[in-house]
Amino acid sequence: MIWHFFPIPLQTKFMRARSFLLAIGMALAVGWAANQGLAGVLSSKELLEATAPTDFFQEGSMEAEIHSGVLFELFDHPAFNEAPAIFRFGWMLSTPQGDAFYRGNWEVLLDLYGSGIFHGPGNVVIGPEALIRYNFVQPGWWVVPYLQIGAGIVYTDAWEDHTQRLIGGPVEFTPQASGGLRFMVDPQWSIQLECMYHHISNAGLYSRNVGVNQVGALLGVSYLFR
Repeated sequence: MIWHFFPIPLQTKFMRARSFLLAIGMALAVGWAANQGLAGVLSSKELLEATAPTDFFQEGSMEAEIHSGVLFELFDHPAFNEAPAIFRFGWMLSTPQGDAFYRGNWEVLLDLYGSGIFHGPGNVVIGPEALIRYNFVQPGWWVVPYLQIGAGIVYTDAWEDHTQRLIGGPVEFTPQASGGLRFMVDPQWSIQLECMYHHISNAGLYSRNVGVNQVGALLGVSYLFR
């Protein structure tokens, strides 16, 4: 197989990236299957009543979220692994319309990212970030998948270690992308499982700028309100 002609480190990189993409795909598939199963066992009246969990996915609704998890450096040059805690505030920009499979709404979120580095140079990464999220909202769905992208500005002390070239200065940028599932406990409370790609670099502001590319998972709790 052509795969065997790649060096072992490169194979590892491909496998990690593939595993991350598969994790997002499987999470979205599980959410779809769970919701399809619910729709299959409910009568029309019960299905109408089951729309309650998505009542707060309306324009003007807000939410508070807290997440925690782990992020692992994808390429190990050197390792840069974190255990983040993320506090988010969200604002629903639209109300779901129509009946297409992609029916949903847009949401903007601001968050405070704080993380401890448990393997790699430095000790902390902290700063504000902004995200745009699309929630896939269907009547009767108790599991709401979502996709989001965003970026932020963070401080890290990793730059003080001059033996590495990943992080060149105290101010870095964090473009990122995530996919997740929101499990509705009731119309306002939910548990969230999220797979994240997280990048850290300084856009050439400093001479050291190899950058960090991480993948990982977050577990969170959300409260929706108006």
